[in-house]
Amino acid sequence: MNQFAKKAEDDLAATVQIMRTNLALYRQGEKQLYRVVAAQLRLLLCDGKNSLLPRLFGGIHLHPMTGYARNKRLDLIWKEKFGKSFSDDIVFQQPFQVYVGEDGARITQLFNEQLTPIPLEEWLDQPIFKKWMTVRELIRSVADKESVHSDMAYNETLEFTRSSYLNGEVIHQELLACMGEYILRMIDYWKHRSTPGD
Repeated sequence: MNQFAKKAEDDLAATVQIMRTNLALYRQGEKQLYRVVAAQLRLLLCDGKNSLLPRLFGGIHLHPMTGYARNKRLDLIWKEKFGKSFSDDIVFQQPFQVYVGEDGARITQLFNEQLTPIPLEEWLDQPIFKKWMTVRELIRSVADKESVHSDMAYNETLEFTRSSYLNGEVIHQELLACMGEYILRMIDYWKHRSTPGD
């Protein structure tokens, strides 16, 4: 194993431990730890050529959001029948389900693991709420504006998500926690399927 592969594996082990610990604390009520999760998701997925997961596992595929997969099918039908995309007219969408139980509300099935996985770049470009607000945009916005930097103002993405609440907390906290939990499951799957760095 070369030194670059060893460093990447060490970075992955550290990132996984940081995410597991902070997600467990988040679920125990330490809600501000979503910021740590966002920074780690950026390192894993949204850092261009330096993104850790593609370096370790190659051309990765992830499960789409249910709403994204449905809209993609509708786009094909609408283009054929009406000459334009169904998604072009969407002003607002909620591509996930919310479960309400005794312990409050929680996002369920953000990513539909029954659907065929899609390439990472397409996965990152899935819209959340609005067409321009993508998975990539949300991760980078929280990481860059709230986690590793403290900008003077929020960007348009965070201004929007900070206006939506779940259990008295801004919605992007729970979205990022769900993304982190999903990515950890996928890392476990990839680690058991192959040997990183080969």
